[in-house]
Amino acid sequence: MSEPKAFDCSNEPLTQGVTLLEASAGTGKTYALARIFLRLVAEEGVEVAKILTVTFTTAATEELRGRIRSLLVEAHEILLEEPKPGEDPAFLRLRKEEEIGVSKEDCIRRIKLAITCFDEAIISTIHGFCSRVLSENALETDSLFEAELDKAADEMAMEGVREYWR
Repeated sequence: MSEPKAFDCSNEPLTQGVTLLEASAGTGKTYALARIFLRLVAEEGVEVAKILTVTFTTAATEELRGRIRSLLVEAHEILLEEPKPGEDPAFLRLRKEEEIGVSKEDCIRRIKLAITCFDEAIISTIHGFCSRVLSENALETDSLFEAELDKAADEMAMEGVREYWR
């Protein structure tokens, strides 16, 4: 069996569909997810409300939300300036208009819009997202508007998620 390839979040091609990052604690998942979010907004023009970002814990969700917003703000400020030595690879990529097919000005405009609309971003725990979907679609799913997920079933839910992705 071959060794898994290292994930380069600043240069990996963005493909439609689902991107699953599975890694141990402290390996840079939040770093990678924030940069993927930035690239989807700046390079692809995806609205923040159309990007689903889920993680496992409430603490991780809050950290991820803060990091993504901070990265958007930082990218906006950095792209308004001239490049500096040691600049984040994700920001350097956004300056390469011919490589990404989008002008730097369009990237700046898209990032500014994302910052303005950031409250619409769906950054949630898996449970939180599922609860939201159930309540927003209560009529279609024949469930109660006030239905809650059974939080005691965490282990079973995690097993189902792992099985689905594998």
